[in-house]
Amino acid sequence: MRLYRIDVKRHQKPDIWAQPRWRGLDFDAAASGLTDYWLQFLALLINALINKAYVLKKYLFESK
Repeated sequence: MRLYRIDVKRHQKPDIWAQPRWRGLDFDAAASGLTDYWLQFLALLINALINKAYVLKKYLFESK
């Protein structure tokens, strides 16, 4: 999970105390692990909701 984006020039050490840029739910931050975790979590949640709705619909309307 990478929250710091450190710009490394050719002959410079990375500045550890540089101001961190918080890249939370930006969709352009493909390298940020937080976005991947959030997207996996949302996909899991949506998948579970669709699954529950499908099972409920099948149980309620097609069992008669």
